[in-house]
Amino acid sequence: MTDLALILPELTLTTGALLVLFGEALFPRRVRLAQGITILALLLGLLTVLVGFGAQGSAFHNMLRITPYERLFDLIFILSALLVTFIAVDYFTDGLSEFYFLVLIATVGMMLLAKSIDLVMVFLSLELISFPLFVLAGILRGRPRSLEASAKLFVLGAFSSSFLLLGVVLILARFGTTNISDITRTLLLQAENAPGGGPDPLLISAVLLIGFGLAFKIAAVPFHFWTPDVFEGAPMPVVALLASGPKAAGLAAVVRFLNFGLAGIRGFWLPLITGIAILTMFLGNLVALRQENLKRLLAYSAIAHVGYLLVGVIADNTMAYASIPFYLLVYTLMNTGAFAVLALVGDENATFEGIRGLASKNPGVALAMTLFMASLAGIPVTGGFVGKFYLFSAAIKAGLVPIAILGLINSVISAYYYLKVVLFMYSPRPLESPELPKTAFIAVALWICGLFVLYLGIYPDSFLVLAQSAF
Repeated sequence: MTDLALILPELTLTTGALLVLFGEALFPRRVRLAQGITILALLLGLLTVLVGFGAQGSAFHNMLRITPYERLFDLIFILSALLVTFIAVDYFTDGLSEFYFLVLIATVGMMLLAKSIDLVMVFLSLELISFPLFVLAGILRGRPRSLEASAKLFVLGAFSSSFLLLGVVLILARFGTTNISDITRTLLLQAENAPGGGPDPLLISAVLLIGFGLAFKIAAVPFHFWTPDVFEGAPMPVVALLASGPKAAGLAAVVRFLNFGLAGIRGFWLPLITGIAILTMFLGNLVALRQENLKRLLAYSAIAHVGYLLVGVIADNTMAYASIPFYLLVYTLMNTGAFAVLALVGDENATFEGIRGLASKNPGVALAMTLFMASLAGIPVTGGFVGKFYLFSAAIKAGLVPIAILGLINSVISAYYYLKVVLFMYSPRPLESPELPKTAFIAVALWICGLFVLYLGIYPDSFLVLAQSAF
């Protein structure tokens, strides 16, 4: 297949983004036009992914590699963007057509990042994701917390990107190439010729610098510090996007860089990633216990879930590679669903008191939130339980029993604050609390998230078998 045919989903979304841009220029303040184009582009993008699911090959001088496994991530990114768009349609009452253009461009960046087989393309894809997110975080004009979130994301994001770029330069100096496949072959050949030899200082420096940049993007400890402040300040649909798509893209890049590019020096980076995974799980869950603001609580929850996913990275077996996209899909559904409920509540500073008694006036919404919290906690018959079960099973299969036990302990810890949300929703409701608005698009997002979280909890093989065959 030609290069353009292999990236047809990305071209579809890019075309949609340009139509939104030109539509805003030709028909100002016609926000419904932008919304319609965005939803249509995402649906067509989803269709092109499904139609071309089996297509394989490399594109643009082996800078991108496309296989069915990468297409699984495409499904996650497009679904995340579609759900966020549904939430935004009802949430932003003042238009903001530029929101939809930026969501489409960021989604294209995520799709390219998951396919990147060259470190230069990794860097460019990360920037294509980051710049729209900088703007989206501060898209609510006149809201200081939103502007603060945007500024923090921009400054810290630029800081981490500079480290990643410096690491790429050192890799180029060390190997004479930035292609991950070539780096893999060189390291494996060196390991065969000089068994027992460790990596040289230049390579160590490069790996640490690139690792710093990628760890920041996925919010792994100790590079997580931006997450709670940005989650608290950014608008609810933006937070829903931040918490799902970019993390999935970042994890795909981490898997490719570590488990494939640096397979020859696995003994060097494995203890580091193991330590980061443990710290990320514990810090995320323990700090979440003390949160009263629900956006900050879900921010620390997101950090903890990155720790769970890193367990799959260090397990490095077929079960782990199938479990990672499955867990990312479930996490996207349950996390986006939770933010959709908070968007319905309509309070950017939502606290436990803000959802007290939600079940008495809106039992359906409360039931959906209960399902999402149960899935995040890993309670059986939900997709979250199955995702954790397979991730930790992969760790046990790889001989990492202590890591799996620590993951289970963290799941028990997290159950406290997730169930606390449920407890407040079913507590007596203050008489002065208003009814929730009727919002059709958010209701559609809730239905999609809720039904798929249940479906993947009951019939997980429908996706896991696909992931195993794709890998």
